[in-house]
Amino acid sequence: MMRRLPVLIALAALAAPRVGQAQASAAAKKALTDKLAGVICDCLQAKTPAEGQKPLTKESAQSIIVQCFAVSAGKDMKSIQQVYGPNAINDKQVMNNVGREVGNQMLQSCPTFITYSMVMAGNSDAASTAATTGQTTGEWNGLSGTSVASLDLLVGKTDKASFVWSRHFPKDDELLSQLDKLKGRQVRVSWEEVDVFQAETKQYHKQRQITGIELL
Repeated sequence: MMRRLPVLIALAALAAPRVGQAQASAAAKKALTDKLAGVICDCLQAKTPAEGQKPLTKESAQSIIVQCFAVSAGKDMKSIQQVYGPNAINDKQVMNNVGREVGNQMLQSCPTFITYSMVMAGNSDAASTAATTGQTTGEWNGLSGTSVASLDLLVGKTDKASFVWSRHFPKDDELLSQLDKLKGRQVRVSWEEVDVFQAETKQYHKQRQITGIELL
């Protein structure tokens, strides 16, 4: 799969003469790569079909990756130009390199991206292999629930994500002491998928359980 990833990522890179002159520092590249990878991963997670819906196909996976790369590059166009030069967006080679760097980062931090890549590479089992861990960045919208708490995030302008808060995790006591101040705060939630039995349906359902929360 690793050999195919440059091809997969190139599909999602925006087309663009050569800049050759812009020399970005390693730190600036790393910061931009991490930021783009986070935005794209959140986008992929939000667009992943839920359990019971039509599974991913090569065509749908490719389309979603292209959309998410385009959205990320569009939001951070100025940052890309600052790091790689004013003509970076119009340089196909530069944007392919950016895509590969972001893709390599997502292989380490975004299990959902691996699932999409496997689908595009033709692994028929990938569609049924859901990401078991991940991270989602968004705006703290509040806690809900009666027996078990659920944390709601706003991801982007319209998408929402919910996570089960059912156990202790590092520094959770610090968050609990300032719940009334967290509304609207940007946070990064680390999570793992767990099977939860629901009495009303007498079936197990996958939910994302919080394993960590980082204030941004």
